[in-house]
Amino acid sequence: MPVTNLTVEIIETLDGYDFVRSDGQRFFLVGTTDGLAVLYAGAHRDKPPAIGLVDFDVSVSDKLVAARRHVLAFPDRPD
Repeated sequence: MPVTNLTVEIIETLDGYDFVRSDGQRFFLVGTTDGLAVLYAGAHRDKPPAIGLVDFDVSVSDKLVAARRHVLAFPDRPD
């Protein structure tokens, strides 16, 4: 059963966004020049391990909102 009382802090970086969940888990979102974005589980893009969780294609208009939903639901998928 997913934890429902989690919060997430979103920090804009030069490379995308970092997500810090209230339970200490960290994630980051990196965009590409062709409009795609990838959400990773991990502390930072330069400090492995980083596990790719979700690829957002150009049809996802608000990738930040979609990524936040995934971060809050992890390790489950959002509804």
